[in-house]
Amino acid sequence: MCHLIVLMFLFPEQARVALAGAVGDVIKKMPNMKIRIEKINGNSAIKSFLNPEIAGHASNGKVTLSGWAYSAAGVVRDVVVKSNGTIFKTGINIFRQDVERHLQKMNFSNISQPLGYKFDFLFTAGMELGYEVNGTCEWIYRLHANDLVEFRQFDSITDLLDTAEGVCGNVYFHNADDWSKIIVMFNGALTPGKVAAEKAIFQRWSWAKHFKHPVAVIADPLTIDKNPIHLGWYLGATGRNALPEMVGPLLASIREKSPDSKIVAFGSSGGGFAAIGGTLLGLFDEAIAINPQVDVLKFEVRDAVDRFMKKRGGMPCDSDLKSYKFSRIKACGKIRYVQNRSDHHHFEIHYRPFRNLCLASDMVDKISFTEYDDEKAGHMPPHLPALTKIVGEPFSILLKKPTA
Repeated sequence: MCHLIVLMFLFPEQARVALAGAVGDVIKKMPNMKIRIEKINGNSAIKSFLNPEIAGHASNGKVTLSGWAYSAAGVVRDVVVKSNGTIFKTGINIFRQDVERHLQKMNFSNISQPLGYKFDFLFTAGMELGYEVNGTCEWIYRLHANDLVEFRQFDSITDLLDTAEGVCGNVYFHNADDWSKIIVMFNGALTPGKVAAEKAIFQRWSWAKHFKHPVAVIADPLTIDKNPIHLGWYLGATGRNALPEMVGPLLASIREKSPDSKIVAFGSSGGGFAAIGGTLLGLFDEAIAINPQVDVLKFEVRDAVDRFMKKRGGMPCDSDLKSYKFSRIKACGKIRYVQNRSDHHHFEIHYRPFRNLCLASDMVDKISFTEYDDEKAGHMPPHLPALTKIVGEPFSILLKKPTA
């Protein structure tokens, strides 16, 4: 049962502006933040979904709670929110035909009823969300503030390259003594879960201290703008391939500071696509790509492709690496393509066609292929120690020597 300290019933429009009057000033002072959603009752008989893309961040202190709920044991009439010991209720009042179809496929009955909800609420760390069925409340979700690492901010890339560590816009930088090479890393899909794990929007930034060379991590603007998508392949939302423009200021500042530095691009999945693509375009000297997509439009996560294409207005651009002009790769250029055989989709749909194309061309001296087998990991890239063993010297020489 719901043990109530204070119980407030909110009609839909009231729920949308919950607490806005009494604590309006407080809301205005609260910052934007990322939110991690924890499912605290995985054994509940209630089928439900709280949309992490919508509820995964707070804006001006408010979070939008959007989702659906269904129970075969009775009608789910109310969404219940517990915040700082106070409990609020609002009705489930949105018909969701998509959810009805989903439940029909699972052979559930009595589903012609409102199943959805959407309302704004003042975010508090640890707030819980549940549903009431037949007078009983089940708490299903808990929302946590994502405490992201606070990096020192710089106004220019030039200033950033002169510091030990910091951020300028969508670029993270960690300095090191050996500027003969600069490691430039690209993100894969930027989901709320990955941001929570990294405590930053810069994937693998925590690896930087292990390299003997400076490390930059570039976040794709499409994944961090006002209407972010999880994966944009660094191709941009409109017009031509946006990767050259994205990396241009960083590369120009590196050349100004250290003209002889070699640029080593690194990434997995969508980040691997960018690493290979940039090297084929002549932007980088080397690339190390782990389980990358080769043809963006054939990526198995169709929702990611659909959202990307919607951003681009249905117009793809340079989305298939096989169509790039390999002649633009630098004379000293080198691409190392690393693929898990147990990542079946990427092995068959992306890796094998690209490998066959390269082996049939005159690029065999510039593009090498390494296969490994990790059935448990699948598409997930290896951790740093495992990756070092898989790739060997081409990767290990970039790292600091272990201390005794």
